Amino acid sequence: MNYLKTKNLLRNSSAFKLFRKEYASFIISFLYTEFKLNDQLTVESEEFARDLADTIEEYKSENILENELVLSPEHYINEWANDGFIRKFYDDSKLEFYIEITPEIESVFKWVHEVDKIEMGEVIGTRSRFLNIFHLLKELVDDTVVTSADKIKILENQKRKIEEEIERLKSGGNVKKLDEREFGEQFRLALKEATELVSDFRQIERNFSDITKQAQSNYMNQITTKGAVLGYVLNADEELMNSEQGKSFKAFWQFLLSPAKQDEFERIVDTLYKREDIRSIDEGQFLKKLKKLLLDSGRKVNRATDKMADQIRKALSDKSLQENKRIKDIISEIKSLFLKKQTNLGSKEEFYSLESFPEIYLPIERPLWEKKDKGLRIDPALELANDQISPEIMELLLRQNSINLEELFSNIDSFLKYKPKVELKEIIQKYPLKKGLEELVTYVWIASNRDQHSVDVSKFENFEIAVNEEESVNVKFPQVVYNI
Repeated sequence: MNYLKTKNLLRNSSAFKLFRKEYASFIISFLYTEFKLNDQLTVESEEFARDLADTIEEYKSENILENELVLSPEHYINEWANDGFIRKFYDDSKLEFYIEITPEIESVFKWVHEVDKIEMGEVIGTRSRFLNIFHLLKELVDDTVVTSADKIKILENQKRKIEEEIERLKSGGNVKKLDEREFGEQFRLALKEATELVSDFRQIERNFSDITKQAQSNYMNQITTKGAVLGYVLNADEELMNSEQGKSFKAFWQFLLSPAKQDEFERIVDTLYKREDIRSIDEGQFLKKLKKLLLDSGRKVNRATDKMADQIRKALSDKSLQENKRIKDIISEIKSLFLKKQTNLGSKEEFYSLESFPEIYLPIERPLWEKKDKGLRIDPALELANDQISPEIMELLLRQNSINLEELFSNIDSFLKYKPKVELKEIIQKYPLKKGLEELVTYVWIASNRDQHSVDVSKFENFEIAVNEEESVNVKFPQVVYNI
């Protein structure tokens, strides 16, 4: 990996963007808990936001977090999506928005796991890994390199060993079994491979998407007729399934959907988890969930591929519509030329007619100007108004008007040190508003984002805000009370 490639990777990869975040540890632990510990491929958007809000409040109550996460959960969800940590998508079948982690975050989880193993001094099963490599290489040679004569010798040798083992067992010999160390090594290796396989499906889905997009760009500019459109769609599907990724996934999918293979896999897993030592290694019994996770991941890849095909068809249809519009424009131009020569074709009444006349809008029909009330009043439906103010707008408000959020927190805390609760009006009397209405809105926003504070929309208080040195306006705000 050369210098320029490494530099570009560190600058643009979502995985490295994550590590540059001040609260990267919170993001990693929350996403890992939400998706990995709960064995979920996707999470419904509203549920994800609730879990994030609950986790932030829990950490703050335990003094794990202080004031570094002060905005709403929706703000951080949008931020993580823009940074490539999560993907938010709409499921047409369920009519809901869902969230999933990206392949880059899967790679972060793997890397953190490996570092944790090093720090914990985990024992590496070298024998099991080497035997796995040895058997894979031997299978490559036996199934691709050897001649027919060599293959016959290999099979005859295997047959002789099997017959010798049968005779040994018939004569009262003991069954050769793996010892506890060898058994544990192989099971951990199988469990690691299974976990990584489920994680790799996010990259498989992206690979399919990239292949489909490439096929689309290769053919799109060559489409001229409806027959060519149909031929393109068929060729794109064939190209996708004939790619290396497509062939591998197709073979896996056929294997996974085989009833005989499913029954055999379930039987093996059930037998393994009857052993107490296996249950102690994998308390969550991940392998029992593996088949369902793989089926769900495979269906998700298929749905993504179908969706990409639909997008291609839609793009081609749009292009066809554009061509039709161009033809209609040419026809309209021809008609216009004929109209200019209408004297040669007879009277105007005989040549064309208008079905209707254009509507007329007179200036006098517009309503008269009315004087607006100069006083300002906040809508009583504070909850609805608060939902309409996005975290991004709130953050922009704080930044552009140089509102010091820490200073406002300090103003509130200066009262709560000596009394259990304080009203907003008391705070402003001691600490006059410096930024006018924007600062007043921020005080209310702070109260609405903390469970211990209250905003009473049934009671209103008057605040006088200076517009300039000579003019001020009266503002009505709901009663705000801050509590310890």
